[in-house]
Amino acid sequence: MIKNYHGNAIDKLFLVKNIASACILAIIFAVFFTGCSSRQSSTAPASAFNTRYDYGSKYIQSVNKQYNDTLVTAAEQKLKRHCIEIFSVGQDYKIRIPVNEIFYANSPRIRWESYALLNDAVTYLKYFNKIDLKIAAYTSPTGNLERDKALAVARARNVSDYFWGQAVDARVIYVKGYVFPNTNRIEMSFRSAM
Repeated sequence: MIKNYHGNAIDKLFLVKNIASACILAIIFAVFFTGCSSRQSSTAPASAFNTRYDYGSKYIQSVNKQYNDTLVTAAEQKLKRHCIEIFSVGQDYKIRIPVNEIFYANSPRIRWESYALLNDAVTYLKYFNKIDLKIAAYTSPTGNLERDKALAVARARNVSDYFWGQAVDARVIYVKGYVFPNTNRIEMSFRSAM
């Protein structure tokens, strides 16, 4: 036997409120997935439909790009305060960090105080969609070429391992070590995939 529900006024108000909330959510869902621009009335002037209120994908992409550009600029300024050079030509980017900012002298060990700098670099790299990231370490020759080459590769590998651990979104991270006179730096290069 089914009993009739005879709730009090608070229960009925709660039920009406839930139905109203469900209706509002259904309307928002319908507007979002069909696009506001498709709901324009033919009798209203075109200026009445400001693109600011058009939540179609182009508007969202535009807002995200402007927001992303602002964040990228702020991250670049933060890196440049650490004497880091950033070069960009079209979609190609190169970040150059002096070795003494990251590593102990003649060692592949990362200094404790340089993790903040590496975190800033990770933040900057995460703003870009990239397929691959090339990390090259350059050291100056000290007399033993094999040791210098091993030091350069170990430094590049340590930076790469840290970036990988911080979830830098590159499918492939290449590591190279070079020995050249008067070149103690780490270079990261990538191409931004639009």
